Amino acid sequence: MAGIDPNSIQVTGTSSSSSSSTSSSTSSVTRSGMAGLREPEPVPAAPAEPPGDPDAPMSARAFDDLFALIKRTGSQDQQLRIMRARTEGKRFTVAQLARIIGIIAFEDDRMETFRIFVPRLVDRDGIEAAISVIEYDDEQERARRLVQSL
Repeated sequence: MAGIDPNSIQVTGTSSSSSSSTSSSTSSVTRSGMAGLREPEPVPAAPAEPPGDPDAPMSARAFDDLFALIKRTGSQDQQLRIMRARTEGKRFTVAQLARIIGIIAFEDDRMETFRIFVPRLVDRDGIEAAISVIEYDDEQERARRLVQSL
């Protein structure tokens, strides 16, 4: 519909006062002001990389940008969203995965990070380098089992 601003909605209604008289009221509601609705924060667009070998790992510069974005993002859920969005169609090294594992706070999120990155590794044979970043032996074993299943 031409001419309608999708960011603004006019709500018209009637309300009854305690004396049973009816009056009409109009209020404007914007998307950001709707009660109970919260749009997720958008994932920043990835910088354009020149076309190259599709099997080559992400360049050091592009990876540093990705790493910095993940690191400065406070929410663990947002970190995982960024990883999923920014790794699509990309390849990585075990060393790059190890750097990211080192900044992820929670075990379940580290396992999800392995799920995201392991299928995209160019040097999967060296996966122990990423697993060894994990402090606890039982979590390392869980990571090994996960990697074997992928």
